[in-house]
Amino acid sequence: MNTQLLVTPLRFSINAIYGFHAIASFIVYVLVFFIHQKMPNQAGYIYLTSVFVKMGVFVLIFKNTVFSIDELTKPERITLLVPLILFLTLEAVLVSKILSQDNK
Repeated sequence: MNTQLLVTPLRFSINAIYGFHAIASFIVYVLVFFIHQKMPNQAGYIYLTSVFVKMGVFVLIFKNTVFSIDELTKPERITLLVPLILFLTLEAVLVSKILSQDNK
């Protein structure tokens, strides 16, 4: 294993990145859950829209820290991708369970 990946300091807060994705995924899940209760046919569209809104909010929040860096190092790029993939996968699995439920 390349030890450089483990010891390279990051120029942004990893806790803020994970925190953002955790909070945003929770909000998306709750939003889709309540929309599915009222308008089950629209819940999928709300989910797709919320994913793009979440990306936009991420850019706005982190524009001065992450996006002000001219060139990200490999560890920094990996650090940004891991929480994105992790929370997007978790969010997609949970939302798909909501969308596959029958409306009672």
